[in-house]
Amino acid sequence: MAGKIQMFCVALLAGVLLICGCNPSRKAAEPKSAAEQKDMLLKQLNRHFEDPVTQFEVAQLYKTEGRFDDAEYHYKLALTFDPVYWPAQAGYVKTLELKHKTAEADTAAGLYMTQVATSLERSLALGDAFDKQKADKYAVACFQQARRLNPKSAVVYKHLGDFYYERADTVRAIQYYQESLHYDWNQPDVGRKLGKLGVPMEIKERNTAANARNPKPPANK
Repeated sequence: MAGKIQMFCVALLAGVLLICGCNPSRKAAEPKSAAEQKDMLLKQLNRHFEDPVTQFEVAQLYKTEGRFDDAEYHYKLALTFDPVYWPAQAGYVKTLELKHKTAEADTAAGLYMTQVATSLERSLALGDAFDKQKADKYAVACFQQARRLNPKSAVVYKHLGDFYYERADTVRAIQYYQESLHYDWNQPDVGRKLGKLGVPMEIKERNTAANARNPKPPANK
């Protein structure tokens, strides 16, 4: 009896797998081509025209293709539906740069930076958006704006360190990472990156209770 039940379960499982298409020998679905992905995105745009994220993604697509006028148009639409959408702001500024409209790019970036000028966190977020667009001078300007808001923020110096680390600027990456550790010595990730840059560091894992009892003063610069 037990053998019949076992055989029935095996047969049932095989049937379920067949129906659901969960055949282990079945090949994985082929990735969609760039043309298919573009077609899907444009169809999504027709369904969600007022979605700033979709407008942004379409703008990104056109920027990648070198269709800068189309990219600028869709970045503007994204900002029409969400005026403080930082990725679209940064993408728009970068597109102006690519079109050699430097004065317009500076004006737009200045406006966006003014909107976040009283917030360290928002200045960093806008800086990150510029960073992702490879709009380097505006990213640095945002990070330095955050630095002016709090010159003793370890987070700000870490952002600057990361920026220069990604661009293989070893000297400035080390400078800002060390400055970050000066204000918060307990950052294992920063210590590891300094190690990769040839600056051996003793990486200390976080121990909140121990740190509270025996706080370690920052090292002298």
